[in-house]
Amino acid sequence: MAVRIDHLNPTALPSRLHEVPAIRDGVTVKLTISQILELLNTEDISGLSDALETKAEKALIISADGLATGGGDISENRTITVPKANTSQAQGRTSDTVALTPLTGDKLVAARDSLSIHVRDQKTSGMSGGATSSGDNVRTLNTVVTNGIPGASLASNKITLPAGVYEVEISAPAIAVNRHKIDLRDAVSLTYLMNGSSEYSPPGSSATKSIISDRLTLAATTQLEIVHGMQTANAANGFGVEASLSGRPEVYTKAKFWKVD
Repeated sequence: MAVRIDHLNPTALPSRLHEVPAIRDGVTVKLTISQILELLNTEDISGLSDALETKAEKALIISADGLATGGGDISENRTITVPKANTSQAQGRTSDTVALTPLTGDKLVAARDSLSIHVRDQKTSGMSGGATSSGDNVRTLNTVVTNGIPGASLASNKITLPAGVYEVEISAPAIAVNRHKIDLRDAVSLTYLMNGSSEYSPPGSSATKSIISDRLTLAATTQLEIVHGMQTANAANGFGVEASLSGRPEVYTKAKFWKVD
């Protein structure tokens, strides 16, 4: 008479000598608990033990620091978040709790370039920069390349800029005038606001270029002009030698202002 295993009585004294049925290839046999334990792969059990020992405790805490927020214990999935700066925050330069991403940085550069004015002295191909005298010469500015600053303009060699903070890049060549340098000044009060590099171009040598690269703060709308001081006159082409290349325009003085605040 067959006996079902669920009809057997449980034991309060389990032993390695207890027997259980086992079947293989259609043949039923009995195995003791000891035999079953011997059949187990001790290496697998050891590896499982090692894995359990290296498993992180749920009580461990993942903490966020710096700009990151989130975290917590590892009893469940956690998210660490780093907030990114938007264009307004990047331009404002006041927040210290957000990260600047490459995309936002690119937008910031684009915004900076759009809020600028670029002017220059541009002449027809084959025309020199013009004659110069010793002492101060006001550089010609006759062309607006770009202008994205509300209230900014160019007229009669003078650049008008509204109040604000500006990054400034100016360059102007001179030839055969000996010592020379450019300066940026208030065209009304004649106050010198920025000073260019000191340069030297004696007769018979190549042209050299005086450069201004600095930051300018204007408290009110101001008219600006570029003054080029020269040691000696050059009545032929002191402001620069023409390139005369295939009808392309000649460019001499260049000035660019980026409004950054």
